[in-house]
Amino acid sequence: MRLFRRLVLVATLAGMLSGALAALLHQALTVPLILRAEVLEETAAGHADAHARGNDQESVVRLASTVLTQSLAAIGFSLLLLSASVVSRSRLDARRGVAWGLAGFAVFFLAPGLGLPPTLPGAQEAALPDRQLWWWLTVLLTSAGLALAVFGRRWYLLLAGAVVVLLPHIIGAPQPIEHASVAPEEWTQRFVATAALGNLLFWLLLGGLTGFFQARMQEDSRP
Repeated sequence: MRLFRRLVLVATLAGMLSGALAALLHQALTVPLILRAEVLEETAAGHADAHARGNDQESVVRLASTVLTQSLAAIGFSLLLLSASVVSRSRLDARRGVAWGLAGFAVFFLAPGLGLPPTLPGAQEAALPDRQLWWWLTVLLTSAGLALAVFGRRWYLLLAGAVVVLLPHIIGAPQPIEHASVAPEEWTQRFVATAALGNLLFWLLLGGLTGFFQARMQEDSRP
């Protein structure tokens, strides 16, 4: 019970801090592009005036909801990192936490993003259930493949891990019938790059803070 309370406290501290940073990065890096793309999307639909009037009113609500959702998600991701370290019997500190954070970035953003990169409003996409199924398949197989490669300690397990990681990309992500977007290609490329940068910084901070707080609390709990 004491271990559970400590893990929850560590995850809460690390998640609140890294979640707040992620929200600020999202607001600074990606929201301006999203809003500009939304204007183009509404213009194409003939509702540009109504959208423009709602921007100022929605900005505060959008920021508050982003901070809340990012913080809650970060707490959950921190608990996942802590659980994985406990199951693998890996001692966690700030340096090892950063490594776990890189693994989280690879599992939850990089690998799925190779097949389904982030898109701006107004872009054509495949059916949502198909994208969700492929996303979850990629996350599960990537995490399993990395675990085999890192903890297997045998060459054939390393090979099996590589095959498992590549499997969803061999299957292929669901794609729309036509690749089209109301936003210019330059905006899309910048959006993907800024989303990747924001996610990388988030996962590095989340892993580092999780490891730091975990190590400190382990030291404080020693007699």
